[in-house]
Amino acid sequence: MRKMLRIFILILGMLVTTQISAQESAVVSGKVIDAESNEPLIGVSVVIKNSTKGVITDLNGEFNISGLSTGKTTIVLSYIGYGNKEIPANLKAGNNSLGTIELAQDVTTLGEVEVFADVVVDRKTPVAASTIKAITIDEQLGAMALPELLNSTPGVYATKGSGAYGDARVNIRGFEQTEVLFMINGVPLNDMENGRLYWSNFAGLSEITRNMQVQRGLGASKLGLNSVGGTINIVTKPSEEEAGGQIDLRMNSATWNNRYGLTLHSGKLEGGWAFTFQGARTTGDGYKKGAYTDAWSYFFNAQKTINKDHTLMFTIFGAPANYGRAWNTSTAEYELRDDYWFNPSVGYYKGGLYNSSQGYSHKPQATVNWFWDINDKMSLSTSAYVSLARAYGTSIRRSSDAPSVPRDNDGYIDFALIDERNRENEQTVDNVYGTSNSITGAQSLYYLEGRHNNHNWIGAISNLNWDVSDAGNLVLGIDVRTYKALHYASVEDLLGGEFFVDSFNGTDNNILNPNNAARIGDKVNYNYDGHVKWGAAFGQYEHDFGKLNAFVSVNVSRSQMFRYGNFWSGSSSNINNSFGKSDVRVFNNYNAKAGLNYNIDGKQNIFVNGGYITRAPFLRNAFRDARYANDYLEGLTNEKIQAAELGYSYRTSRLSANVNAYWIRWNDKAFTYSVFDQETSTRTFFAVTGQAQQHMGVEMDVRFELFQGLEVTGMASVGDYQYLNDVNTVLTDEEGNSDEVNMLIGGLPVGNSAQTTGYLGLHYKGIKDFYIGTRINYFGNLYEEYDPTVAIGNENVEVRQLDDYKIIDLYAGYYFNINGFRARVSGNIHNLLDELYIRRSDQRFNGEDYGFGITYNAGLNIYF
Repeated sequence: MRKMLRIFILILGMLVTTQISAQESAVVSGKVIDAESNEPLIGVSVVIKNSTKGVITDLNGEFNISGLSTGKTTIVLSYIGYGNKEIPANLKAGNNSLGTIELAQDVTTLGEVEVFADVVVDRKTPVAASTIKAITIDEQLGAMALPELLNSTPGVYATKGSGAYGDARVNIRGFEQTEVLFMINGVPLNDMENGRLYWSNFAGLSEITRNMQVQRGLGASKLGLNSVGGTINIVTKPSEEEAGGQIDLRMNSATWNNRYGLTLHSGKLEGGWAFTFQGARTTGDGYKKGAYTDAWSYFFNAQKTINKDHTLMFTIFGAPANYGRAWNTSTAEYELRDDYWFNPSVGYYKGGLYNSSQGYSHKPQATVNWFWDINDKMSLSTSAYVSLARAYGTSIRRSSDAPSVPRDNDGYIDFALIDERNRENEQTVDNVYGTSNSITGAQSLYYLEGRHNNHNWIGAISNLNWDVSDAGNLVLGIDVRTYKALHYASVEDLLGGEFFVDSFNGTDNNILNPNNAARIGDKVNYNYDGHVKWGAAFGQYEHDFGKLNAFVSVNVSRSQMFRYGNFWSGSSSNINNSFGKSDVRVFNNYNAKAGLNYNIDGKQNIFVNGGYITRAPFLRNAFRDARYANDYLEGLTNEKIQAAELGYSYRTSRLSANVNAYWIRWNDKAFTYSVFDQETSTRTFFAVTGQAQQHMGVEMDVRFELFQGLEVTGMASVGDYQYLNDVNTVLTDEEGNSDEVNMLIGGLPVGNSAQTTGYLGLHYKGIKDFYIGTRINYFGNLYEEYDPTVAIGNENVEVRQLDDYKIIDLYAGYYFNINGFRARVSGNIHNLLDELYIRRSDQRFNGEDYGFGITYNAGLNIYF
C-alpha cells in the first residue's frame, strides 16, 4: 500500500511538473450545434483525419485542437445519432476557427453495429437511457470493475463481488443480473441456463469500448429474454479507425496489482480490410488474502468492406484467468480477527498460503457479422456467434463421516491437520469400481473438489431494416440459439491422501461406478448436461410524425429444455430418475412494447412507454435438484411482467436534465423450497409459485456547466422494491404427497439492491492537457439478501436493513508529448475517506461483504 502511495504521489508530481517541449504551430477551433434546435452538442468527437489528434466538444459544444501542422487537412466530426461530417481546411499558423458547425440527427447514420445492438437515439427513442462514453471509461475507470462506472446512472447498484478478479454484480431498479439483458455488439451474453453474467469473462474490454449504454426498464432491444430490469449494451470500437494504437501500463492496490496492455489499429488497408487487436496481462496478490490474479485478455476484430453494399466483420474475444476466490463471513468473525477483509477460504499448506477456493474461467466468443445494404430503403444485418466456456471453482469437500473442516487459532483452514488425518486414514476398499478387486491406501476424509460449468453455445440473429416510407421504419428479425452446458465435479487435490471414495452416507454417488476410489481428475459427486434451445421472431415499427415519434414492438418465442444425467445417483431420493434424458419441457412466450416520444420544442421532450412480457423459468431453477435428478418442479409456469414509464427531458446550452417515473410488476415468480429429512439424509425440493414483486420509483439525472471548464453531473433515484402479497400454495413431492402452505412474504423488501441512490460528479478540464475530477456516490435503503421461503409459515420474518454509505473517488490525468508520441499519466484514488461499509449481505450463508478501503491506481498510456 505504501509503495502504491509513493507511486501515486510521483505521478501527481509528474502531472504538475511535466512540460511540453513541442512547439505549437496551428490551432483549429469551432462550435458544434444541433441543426434543428441550434443547441450545442456535448461530447461530439472531433479528430484530424489520418492522425491520432482529436478532442470532444465541451458543454458549450466548443472544441479546440492545438499542436497541428500547417497545410491542408480534413476535420472529421462524429456523434451517435447524427450524420458524420468532414470539413476540409487549409491550416495556417495560429488559430483557425471553423465557426459554428451544424450536425443533423439521422438514425440511419448510426454505425451498423450500434443499430444492430439497439443503441438508443437521444430525443427519438422513448426509453430511459444513459451512455458512458469511451473517454469517461478511459479517464475514470481506474481499478474499478467496468460496471461500477454505471453507478452514475439512476436506479443502478453496481459493486465488486467478494474480492476475486473480475467479480462484479449489477442491479437495475432492484432486479439482479439474471433479469438484466447484457449484450456486446448486439450479441446476448447472459447464460442460457440461469441468466447469470460473469464479468471476469470480459476483462480488458474497457480499452476497446466505444460506449456502454444502460437502458433502464423495457429498453429498445427487440430480443425477448432477460430484459426485465433493463439492458446494458457494450459497443466496441470499429476497425476502420485510423492506424495507430496505445500501450497501457497500470499499477493498482485493489483486486490486481499490475496490468500491461497493447492496442493496435491497422486503419483501412488496401482491399477494404481493417484490423484491431487488444491484449492485456493482469497479475496481483489481491486485496483479500489468497485472492490472487493471473489473467490474460484478448480482443481481435477484422472488417472487410467488400463493396458499397456488403461489409463483413469478424470478432473474437476472451479472458483466460486463474484466480483465488474469497468467502464472506459474519461481522462478528471479522471483528474477532480484526480484519474486515478476512478470507476464511485460505490457510497455510506446505510452506505457503493455500486457497481452497480457486477458480479458472475462459469464455471465448467469436462472432461473424454481415451487413448488406439491399437498396436505399432496405438493409439486412446478420450475426452468427459461438461461445465455448470452460470454467470451474474449487472448495473443500469431506466424507459424511469426517469431522468438520479444522481451523487454526487465527481462523484459517488447518491444512496441516487435514493432511495428517488423510494420510493416517488407511483403508481397504473392496469391489472397487464394481470389480472383484480391492485397493488399500490413504483414503482422504477431505479433498478439494472442482465444480465445472462449461458450455457450448451457438446462435444467430438477423434483422431486416426497411424504411417503408420517409417517416416509417419496420424491423423484422429472428433469433435462434442452441445451448449445451456440461456440469460435473472432479477431484482437484487429495490433500495428502491417495484416493477419495465417492459416496454419501455409504451410498454411491454414481451406481454405474460403485466404490469409486477417485483420484485427481476423476469425476465425482454429480455429472449432468443441461440443454436449452431457443427460437424467436420479432418485429418493430417506428413512425416519425414530426415532433411525435412512436414505436411498437412484438416478440414471440419458443424454448425447450431438458436435462441429461450422466451419473445414476444413489444418494438422490430420485434414484430411478437421475440417469439419462429427462422429459422435454416446452414454453411459448411473447412480449409486446410500445412507446411515444414528443418533442415539445428544441429544448424539451416527453415520453411514455409500456409493455407486457412473459418469460420461461430458467433450466437451473426448473428441476427439483438439477445436480442429481431429472424430476421437474411441480407447478412451473411462465413468469409475467408488466411495466410502464413516463419521462421528461430538458436541454439548453449549459444544462441537460431528465426525470423518469416507472412501475414494474413481476407475477408468478417461482421460488425453490427444500425440506431435509434427518432420518434418511435426503432433501426434497418444491416449487412455490404465485408470488408477485412490485418495483416502482422516480429517477432524475442532470448535467450542468457551472463555469467554463467545470462540468457537474448528478443523479438521484428513489425506489420501492417489495414483495406484494402472501402466497398460498400446494407443495407436491415426487411421490405425489401434497401439503398446503402459506408464504407470509407480503410487504417484505427485495434485498441486495440499494433502493435510494445519489451521485455527484465534478470534472474540470480548464487547464490545457490536464483534467481532474471526483465521483461521490451515496447508497441507502439497502437490505440484505435472503431466501423468501423462510416466510413459509413464519409471520415474524425480519429482513435486516444495512447501513447507508457513501464513496468518494478522485481521479486526475495529464497529456503530454514524449519523443513525438502523445502520452498520458493518470491516477485514481477509490474510497478516498477509507469508509467502512457493507455493500452486500446474504442471510442464508451468514456472509457480509465489506467494501474495500482506500485503494490507488496509477497509469501511463502512450498513444501512437
